[in-house]
Amino acid sequence: MLRRVAITGMSVALVAQFVLPMSANADTRKVDVHRALAEIYERMGQAPQAMEQYAALGMLCPQDSDVQVRFGMLLARQKEFRLAVQHFRRAVDLAPTQENYKHLGDGLMWNKDYKGAEEAYERGGMDPLHKNILPAQLLKNEGRSRE
Repeated sequence: MLRRVAITGMSVALVAQFVLPMSANADTRKVDVHRALAEIYERMGQAPQAMEQYAALGMLCPQDSDVQVRFGMLLARQKEFRLAVQHFRRAVDLAPTQENYKHLGDGLMWNKDYKGAEEAYERGGMDPLHKNILPAQLLKNEGRSRE
C-alpha cells in the first residue's frame, strides 16, 4: 500500500522507491512502482507521464481490468473519450462486472453513442431509462418515456 507523503523537490522515482513496501519478487515490485508512479503523476496533474505508466502497466499486467479502467478514466479526464472507450471495452472483456459496464456506458455517453451506452448499462444490470442515466432529450427524440 502506498503511504501518503508530501512531494517537495524529491524525485518521483525516489518517492516510489522509498515509499513502497518491498514486494515478494522483482516483477511484483515493478508493477507496484508503475502503479505508484501513475498515481503520483495523476495527483501532480502530469497526465502524459501518468499515461506512460499506465501503458507500461498494460504490458506488465495485460489481464488486469483495473489498469484498463484507470487508464480509461485518465484519458476521459483529458477529453480523449474515444481512447477511453477502448480501455473500458478491454476492461469489460477482462471482467464483465457491473462497474466496468458502467464505465463503458459512461464513455459511450461522452462519445454521444447513446444506443451503445444504453446497451452497456443494460448488460451491466442497470436500467438506464428508469434511473435517469440517458438524457431526456434522447428519449424525447426517440419517442420514449421514462415510465
